[in-house]
Amino acid sequence: MKLKTEFSTVYLVNLIDNKGNPSWPERYSKADCERIRKDTDPFTFMREYCNNPVEEGKIFKADWIRYRKAKPLASYPCLLGHWDLSYKKEGDYKAMALLGFDELGLIVLDLFCRKCDLTDAVAYHFDAIYKLRNQGTGAMFFYDATAAQEEVFRPVFEQEAYKRRIFEIPLPDRTAVVDKFLRIEATLTNVFFNKTLSFAEHLRDTPDCIVAVDQLLAFEKGSNANDDFPDTLEAAVRLTTKYAWEANGPDAVFKPIIKQHKRKGY
Repeated sequence: MKLKTEFSTVYLVNLIDNKGNPSWPERYSKADCERIRKDTDPFTFMREYCNNPVEEGKIFKADWIRYRKAKPLASYPCLLGHWDLSYKKEGDYKAMALLGFDELGLIVLDLFCRKCDLTDAVAYHFDAIYKLRNQGTGAMFFYDATAAQEEVFRPVFEQEAYKRRIFEIPLPDRTAVVDKFLRIEATLTNVFFNKTLSFAEHLRDTPDCIVAVDQLLAFEKGSNANDDFPDTLEAAVRLTTKYAWEANGPDAVFKPIIKQHKRKGY
């Protein structure tokens, strides 16, 4: 990246490019860069090696990430999953959050957060469908897509569905019309702050969950940190809130998932 002023030119060179290749291959091999990345926490790596001064927990705090024991999948009256996909393996992360709703609020029962081929993410989707079927239940699934993206993603889902003889294909979601940062911050701050969103205990310390939580803690406006999991989690929370409310009905005993913050003092 080149920053030019009236009197000087500054070059910003990261350790790796967007595809993970070393910017200085004569000094660092790809294996060297991967070792440095694994040996460094994500926030230090972004600050020291990628010219991206990310501050941990600036929006979402580490102590807001809560875990609780999950119940059998069939016991949840509402199950909803949301995918955030990308075109290329070297592009953004593919991310998914499967939420359940019960008397304690929302719980993340399964998640996916990886840089991989689109086909790998689609295969995981149908593996999740198998798991749900084996426990005697099912879930609504959506994926974030413009009309153009739908033309790319839908045939891949259909091909895998035909191969597996399972035709539970996620629906395109075009409801995210508000600015992404404002949408994610407003929705997730609410459910984290009010303690109505938890992660299933069995997800703790799994590779996907570690990456997903890192993305949540690194989330802030203007940052170059990946925000694919916060994006898909926000959509899952928003859609689950909508469908859980409709399933319970306005006359049912129901505590709102997204509610006004409780403030102390002044």
